[in-house]
Amino acid sequence: MGEPSAPVPVVSPKKARAKKQVPPPPPPRDDRDVHQKIAAGVYRSVVPYPDRKDPDFKEKQAVYSADQRRLEELFKQDLFDEHSVAGNPKAQRCYEIAWEHGHSSGFSEVAAYFSEFVELIQ
Repeated sequence: MGEPSAPVPVVSPKKARAKKQVPPPPPPRDDRDVHQKIAAGVYRSVVPYPDRKDPDFKEKQAVYSADQRRLEELFKQDLFDEHSVAGNPKAQRCYEIAWEHGHSSGFSEVAAYFSEFVELIQ
């Protein structure tokens, strides 16, 4: 009779990726349009705005601002993709004009203005 085999160690997928340097899988594709993403809160920050009396206010405000910029950039890229103008040299200016007209009312208004103005550059 042979010797009993040693138990095989169980390695978590995360540790296995770390050892093999396998990149993580891509995020799932989101097929919702921009208005659906706005309604779902995709562009809403989960980072709370800091209290001005907090001793770490400046650092926390920097984190909040960075997250806001990230979400605004995601919103802009989603608009460009939805309207098939990514790479169009006038897309950025079209977005800037839509932002000027609608940002005080939120992303929905910016998206509505962009939808109207983008026809001029397509």
